[in-house]
Amino acid sequence: VTDGQEALDVLEKDYYDLIISDIMMPNMDGYEATRCIRACKEKGGETVKIIAVTSDTHSEDVRRILSSGMDAHVAKPVDIKALKAAIHTLSAS
Repeated sequence: VTDGQEALDVLEKDYYDLIISDIMMPNMDGYEATRCIRACKEKGGETVKIIAVTSDTHSEDVRRILSSGMDAHVAKPVDIKALKAAIHTLSAS
């Protein structure tokens, strides 16, 4: 999907185990999308794993990302090994 609102629309129709989300998106940013996803309890929003993929890499940014309800952070440009490691870690939890 191309933005947070589209992510919510798709989540309304089906269940997902994992969401990879940017922070800076049109219409609805990743923080707001995460809050809305977490509120979708009937569609697994409380338990779906959410990975933020973003160029926001300062420690304050990462703390904000994790405190917003996202489960992991992967920096851009994306290192595929780092993304796979994050997915593996979240899958094991």
